[in-house]
Amino acid sequence: MLAKTNQQIDQILEETDWLKKRAFHQKAIFPWTQKVRARRRFHTHHPIEDFLLNYYNFPLSYLEKWTPGPFTGLQGKEAKQIFPQKWTSQTPDNYFYLDLNKIRKKEINRIRWIRELLEAALKNPPIFNCYGLHEWAMVYKTQSVRHQKTPLRMPLEDLAKVVESQKISCSHYDAFRFFSQRAIPLNTLCPKHDAREKNEQTACIHFNMDLYKWSYKIFPWISSDFIQSAFKLAKKARSIDMQASPYNLEEYDLKPIKIETPKGKLEYIEKQRSIRTEGLTLAKQLISHCKKLESHKM
Repeated sequence: MLAKTNQQIDQILEETDWLKKRAFHQKAIFPWTQKVRARRRFHTHHPIEDFLLNYYNFPLSYLEKWTPGPFTGLQGKEAKQIFPQKWTSQTPDNYFYLDLNKIRKKEINRIRWIRELLEAALKNPPIFNCYGLHEWAMVYKTQSVRHQKTPLRMPLEDLAKVVESQKISCSHYDAFRFFSQRAIPLNTLCPKHDAREKNEQTACIHFNMDLYKWSYKIFPWISSDFIQSAFKLAKKARSIDMQASPYNLEEYDLKPIKIETPKGKLEYIEKQRSIRTEGLTLAKQLISHCKKLESHKM
């Protein structure tokens, strides 16, 4: 149905232009998703890439799909197929767009919650002395090793000594909830699901990984370009996360960040600060995007 839109459209792309953008997106994403599919066929495992595409349960087909989000119109015969059909509209001057008038209330509520969480995290003081000890705390004095297909780089007895010699200050609920029972009281914080706004902070590796989750939770009301940027940051963050862990990643050509040593602690903080810098940019962009979506429905 043709409709005159009152929705803000920042740009209108001709078919040749958006086809190039789609091809560029797929060229960047397909190598990752194809490797995941191959590992699934052969029942092999990668502790970083598989985590990103399994723990974060955004379907591979959605990650591969390109969409410009709701503020770009597309021209051409194939344009109608780019957006999910039930949210697509067409204007009299013959371009297709993702129609914000069709967004549901529960989606706006989710977008508002994500925006408020990110704003709270930006206000909370960053913590630079956690050293990624959450992965150590998950296997502290327990036989239930979380990443069973990846060997540890030290005996469990030595691992326990490292944990007991450190100050654990994990602020992220989704990391803390996997602590072993005996590690829980060692954490100086007690992050809870219903108190995320109080505990989330921007130096946290998992906060920065989760920018990928918060972006795809807004899909399709966000561009695939942004989701891809968040995915790439999540991959970097997860690599640091596992390098600082007690697991042996030599099979994947990843050297350990030995946070049990003073040199390793400094290396972790340096990488943590780099991830935080990238994450701050994305978090602020995501907040701005959420506000733009919310303002349309006010």
